[in-house]
Amino acid sequence: MLRIGIVDTEIEFINRFICSVEEQYPGEFCFFTYSNISEAFSMVEKRQIDLLLIDEEIRLEEPAPCQIILLSKDVGADVYNRHSSVPRVCKYKTADTWRSILCEYYYHGENKAMKQTLNIGLFLSVAGGTGTSTVAATSAYQLTKSGREVVYLNFETYASTDAFFSGQSKYDLSDVIMALRSKRDQTKEIIIKQALCKDEKGIYHIRPCTYPTDAFNISSEEIIMLCKVIDSVLENPILIIDMPVVETESFVLPFVYAQQVFLVTNENPCCHTKINQFLISLPLISNLSKKEIRDKLQLVFNNNNVLMKENQKLAIKSKEVKWEDAKSQRELITKLSEQAFFQKIEVLFM
Repeated sequence: MLRIGIVDTEIEFINRFICSVEEQYPGEFCFFTYSNISEAFSMVEKRQIDLLLIDEEIRLEEPAPCQIILLSKDVGADVYNRHSSVPRVCKYKTADTWRSILCEYYYHGENKAMKQTLNIGLFLSVAGGTGTSTVAATSAYQLTKSGREVVYLNFETYASTDAFFSGQSKYDLSDVIMALRSKRDQTKEIIIKQALCKDEKGIYHIRPCTYPTDAFNISSEEIIMLCKVIDSVLENPILIIDMPVVETESFVLPFVYAQQVFLVTNENPCCHTKINQFLISLPLISNLSKKEIRDKLQLVFNNNNVLMKENQKLAIKSKEVKWEDAKSQRELITKLSEQAFFQKIEVLFM
């Protein structure tokens, strides 16, 4: 839930604005109104506000401690540019338009320091059965062996976390999702902290949802919020996120924030077709340039007999280690981690 502070003297506008946005997008935003700028800045410093909307007629005596959007009565102030340090937007827009502006500016235009702080490796699949979870779990194990603190997060509806890692915790992902929707930051941190298990191999993870349907509607924003809390609790760990590409676009913000993205596939022609469609749509969905996407995206073949193209940098020779060679998924990732592919992954996170 994005926390928006509004500093404006036009009460009628404030009431209409909040009512229209909350009616069309319930649960996505939490609004706070302030009569003066000092009170608003104070709440930002207490980490109660994510983004401020400020009447442009209010004079700012000091730099804002967070991102701001200036509210203008001028209908011509329709020039919105996420690359601008302080955008100026006409306040009398529809709820749909405002939702796009708020999410676009906060999540895509958020300061680069925060994105660089979160050390995310995102493992995606556009089709089932490609071995994405095995690759992600093995990567987490290999990074832990190198002495890094690693957290494995699986956001599949029917997650296989328990097949790879063991451990007990007071809460699971269902509890975490509910906590993320709470307005109390302290509640979020307590529950997330107590939901983190540590495997015997040293890998942190969160147990799957008690009820798989709880994972159906987790949002992109909630995933990043969870990453931020874990980052503060464990002091900048590597966050390995394992999730499918689905129609809800919950992967978009993790994709934007990730330092490395691994798109896992195999030699299935259907999977290749889906990947091509996905790659074509990525610039539009993520709002990133083709260069930004190329710099972070690795296409991973989980098979050793597929021809590699020039821009396909990594491959796993999965036939070297067969399921029959391992008694369990936990033993399988231990054997797989010895392959050169995972040494390359280790280098990418150095």
